[in-house]
Amino acid sequence: ATNKLVFLLYAYKDADGTIFNRISSFRLTEKRGRLKATQPKLIYQANVPGNVSHQITDGLGVTVNDQLHLLVLIGEGFKGEMAQDPSVHAGKLMLIPESGTNPQVKALGIRNAYVIAPNPLDDHHRFFIADTGPDKYDRIIYTDLLTDQLLNFNWDGTTQSLLQPLPDPIFPQVKDMVILRLPETRTFTGLAIHPPTHTVLATVMGQTGSTLNTPGKEIWQGQLTNLESQPQLKFSPLIVRHPD
Repeated sequence: ATNKLVFLLYAYKDADGTIFNRISSFRLTEKRGRLKATQPKLIYQANVPGNVSHQITDGLGVTVNDQLHLLVLIGEGFKGEMAQDPSVHAGKLMLIPESGTNPQVKALGIRNAYVIAPNPLDDHHRFFIADTGPDKYDRIIYTDLLTDQLLNFNWDGTTQSLLQPLPDPIFPQVKDMVILRLPETRTFTGLAIHPPTHTVLATVMGQTGSTLNTPGKEIWQGQLTNLESQPQLKFSPLIVRHPD
C-alpha cells in the first residue's frame, strides 16, 4: 500500500520445457485518475525446477525488522523427499525480501499448500497454512511464522508423516500445530478471518479431477477456539453448490 509494488507469483516454462517457480514485481503509479505500471522485473527464481503442479501458490507481504518481505508457499513438485531438504526451494515456506535477494527457508515439509493467511485477532500473531494431502489428510497448520525458529511440517512423501502430531516449538502448550486434519480430500483454496470473534470462512474444493458437485466445491464457516492452549478449528458447510 505504501510503495505501490505488486508481486506476481507464477510458474515459468523455458524453451526446453523446464518449469521454474518465479516472482516478478512491478510498480503502480496513478496520474490523472489512471493507473500505469512499470515493466515486471524478475526478482526471484527457485533454485530447483518445479513441476506442472505443486508449484508456487500463495504469498503475503510482511514486515520483518522494519523491512518489507514476502512469505511465499512453494510446493514440492511431486517429490516428497525434497520437502525435507533445507537446501532446495521446494516444499517450503520462504521469506523473501522485496528485492528478492537472500531468500530464507522458514519452514520445511510442505506438500502443496494453496493458502497462507494471518489471523489479525490473535495476540500471538499466528498464521494459517492450508496444505493438501495426497488423497486424504488435507490439513490446516497454525503457528507464528516470523520467529527465528526453523519449522518442520513433516511431509516427506509418506502418508504417515501427515498423521504425526507437530509440537509447536514456539508455544510449548500447543502439542499439535495442525489444528484440522480431514480424512478425505477437501482442498482449501481460501481462508479469511472475520471479527469480532474468530469466525473462519473457507472455500473448499473436492478431489482434483472430480466432476461431482460434492464433496467439496463449498464454502464452510468455522470457529477457532482455545487460542491459549491447544487451538481447535471446527467447520460446518455454509454454502453448498447446487446440482444444476
